[in-house]
Amino acid sequence: MLVLERTLFVASVVMAVGWAAFVCLSRAPQKPSLVAHGATRNLGAVPAGAQVVVPFTLTANETVRIIRVVTSCSCAATALESQELRAGDQTLLELRWTVPSYSGEARAQVSVIYHGETAPAGDFAVESLTLDGWYLP
Repeated sequence: MLVLERTLFVASVVMAVGWAAFVCLSRAPQKPSLVAHGATRNLGAVPAGAQVVVPFTLTANETVRIIRVVTSCSCAATALESQELRAGDQTLLELRWTVPSYSGEARAQVSVIYHGETAPAGDFAVESLTLDGWYLP
């Protein structure tokens, strides 16, 4: 009887571990629907008060609709070529950044909020872009 109980216990542990592995693998990260190439840029030393225009290329891995582009400060503005992209399409996102008038390190961030065709209704994803630099007086 003891051998049967041990066998059942070992079998149940093996099944539980197998089920957990299946669940983890089925939730493996998938390729994002929208990718920003060169999403983090360091501009190095930039004169304080200058206006810098930095282009970012966004590529869709499936049909996506860009819902909104949000910047981290009023010193940054964006221009987007297209809000609707099919798989393989690219669009240009220009970030116009007015460099602060103080000296030191600063950062501007942009969040691209979008919905991919395979995402459930109401689910949105975010692709983040970052600019860093030192500002000289």
